[in-house]
Amino acid sequence: MKIAAFILRKNGNKIMQTFKLNNGITVLYEHMQQIRSVALGIWVCAGSQSENKSEWGMCHFIEHMLFKGTENLSAEQIAERFDIIGGKVNAFTSKEHTCFYAKVLERHFEEAAGILADMLINSSFKEDAVNIEKQVVLEELAMCEDSPEDVAGEIIYTTVWDGQPLGHNILGTRKTIASMTSKKLIKFKNRHYVANNIIISVCGSIPADEVIEKLERLFGEIKPNDNMQSIEKRQWPISEYKVDIKVKKHKIEQCHLNIIFPGFRAADSKNCSLFILNNILGNGMSSRLFRKLREEMGLVYAVYSGISDYLTCGLFGITAIMNANNFKITFETIIDELKAICEDITLSEYTNAKEQVLASVEMGFETNSALSNYMAKQYILHGKVDSVYEIIKEVEEVTFKQVKEIAKECIDFKRISIAAVGANIKKAQIEKIMNNI
Repeated sequence: MKIAAFILRKNGNKIMQTFKLNNGITVLYEHMQQIRSVALGIWVCAGSQSENKSEWGMCHFIEHMLFKGTENLSAEQIAERFDIIGGKVNAFTSKEHTCFYAKVLERHFEEAAGILADMLINSSFKEDAVNIEKQVVLEELAMCEDSPEDVAGEIIYTTVWDGQPLGHNILGTRKTIASMTSKKLIKFKNRHYVANNIIISVCGSIPADEVIEKLERLFGEIKPNDNMQSIEKRQWPISEYKVDIKVKKHKIEQCHLNIIFPGFRAADSKNCSLFILNNILGNGMSSRLFRKLREEMGLVYAVYSGISDYLTCGLFGITAIMNANNFKITFETIIDELKAICEDITLSEYTNAKEQVLASVEMGFETNSALSNYMAKQYILHGKVDSVYEIIKEVEEVTFKQVKEIAKECIDFKRISIAAVGANIKKAQIEKIMNNI
């Protein structure tokens, strides 16, 4: 077997290895001696941003269809075989990739990997199954449209990235879902489900050479796309941030307010400083926004800040959920808190928030499933995998001065966008508040 790449990283008693199968599939393997389960993820670097307008929702639809039967197994048999071995299997589609993942006992690794390989290689895409799944996906879309949280989350992307690769709904639209056919889905799959667009991430105690031998045999027939660059050299679609205000009417009791600023792409080192700032501002019960709006003023039940980072760009924003009567004062109070944090951050806030981030990093990698996901995402972003200890070191090196500087850089009121959902919110009301910033 030809091994195109081999990297060792020692993390205590753990060793991470990176391989290339003969067909170009990247395999990431973390040896975890003391566990009896294996976490396996098949990552295809195709998400909603890979779709053109007529294809919206296709990556998500293909994710569904891979569970609907192959040339060898029916949908029921796929489910039964995972149940019989006590395994957990699922999948998700994001804006940048699609992942199929399983967790099984070590002795069932080959069978689980074999089922997933069969799903990727031999899915049948029968037209009657496609037509049934259209109804399922339309129900999923309707369910999301009935959820204020989902509507509020989706409007963020259409506000700042409308018409951009990251701007459209992962599920697609009713029109694009209705237009799905077996032929279209297979054509899209054949273009993206190729060896040089796939990462397999495995964490467990099976010897590395055994893992690679099994994966080579099971996934080796997947062909590369010679017209597609390798993941390490790929030029990803770029979404340009737009300053805008969008209001969506929704018959709900409360209002959802999103205040958005440009963030940084996932590989940008500034994110470490931004994570610390995020904890100070709105991540947790000791954060400024939670203490002010909920504990002191009683205006909201939920208020928080967050970071969304992607391959080419990112967002930093605040979400608050409140009664319509409290919309104006809540909005104005958040703006005041944003102005205040640009002017003054205390040393104790910096120290406490930094420790929170460090704890989150360390505790976030205690399971093989979390580590498997982390490795794949890191490789997609960087073409390599930094160890947990390298991430910790990067956070530890963030200075008090850098956090204060990132607040002034990121909270730029000239680049603020607003997305709001509710029954009684008016765009003119938001514009009036914005004019006074």
